[in-house]
Order: sequence, then C-alpha cells, then structure tokens
Amino acid sequence: MKGLASYMVSAICLCIGLVGLFVLTESCRPARSSLPFSEVVPVTVVNGADTLTFYELHFYQVADVRNSMKLLYNELGPWDLSLYGRYEDQLPQLVWNEKELFQGGSAFTIAASGTETSAAYFATLSIVDAEQNDALAPNHPNRPQLIAYFNAAMRKLKPNREFIQVFENYRKRLE
Repeated sequence: MKGLASYMVSAICLCIGLVGLFVLTESCRPARSSLPFSEVVPVTVVNGADTLTFYELHFYQVADVRNSMKLLYNELGPWDLSLYGRYEDQLPQLVWNEKELFQGGSAFTIAASGTETSAAYFATLSIVDAEQNDALAPNHPNRPQLIAYFNAAMRKLKPNREFIQVFENYRKRLE
C-alpha cells in the first residue's frame, strides 16, 4: 500500500510540475493575436570581426511556421537550395534563386525560414535583388511592393498537403 501511495504522490507532483512548466512557457511567449500580422525586422549577424545587418519579413499570424516555405512552393515550385536552419537545426532555410515575382520585374532570391519556440513563433522571408542588395532594406525601391505582395499572398494561403509531404520526405533524407 505504501508503494501505491508513493506512486500516486509522485504522479501528482509530476502532473503539477508539467502544468506549471506549460503555464510558464506559454506566459513567456506573447500571444500571437497581440502581434501584428507581419513586420520587417532588422537582423544582426556577427561573424568574427564582421557585423552584418539585413532585414527579414516576419509573419506572426500563421498556423504553421513553415507557411513562408509553403507559400513559395505554391507560387514558385520546388526550392533551389537548402541551407542550415537559421533559427532551428531541424527546420532548414529553403532558398528560391532568381525568381521573377512581378510582370516585367527583376528577379529576386528569396529565403524562407521560421521558428517555433517558447519565446518566438513566426514564419520569415529574406529577399535580395539581382545585384545582391537587401530588397527589404528601408531604402530599397521594391520594398513596399514586396511587403504588399507577400502579405496579400500569405493572407490567402491555402493548405497544401503536397508541400508538407515533399518537405517531410526531404527532412527524412537529411536525418
């Protein structure tokens, strides 16, 4: 009987601990509904003595952090390159090279990524033009058009089982 009582006390303590951890984790992350749909965020990367700042378009009101990847897959087909995960090891950064987004416009290279942690939840895009200039930088002439284009496309994004299947098969090959 003592063994059963000890087991019950341990189980209850474990449940209370897990609930407390869940509440703590959820309280650390701002509610997605309180965040904007999207915003352009400066990102600074330090590599030795070099510091680079570039801009990313973050989408906070998404059901899946892979939505930016799904959007580009739907619009542009399979990605051209996969890079090490920008935010998470298990979520690679997918890149579409030299894609024309607007009729008669220039080509852009677009990287899609995202993160799902206790502190952050978003899908993201980084975009460079044909001359390798950051297309989301405040002074880039295509910035407003790109933001409007991707915001509208993300709001209309539909589920795509094909993308999920292709992406999961790709991830399994990486493991």
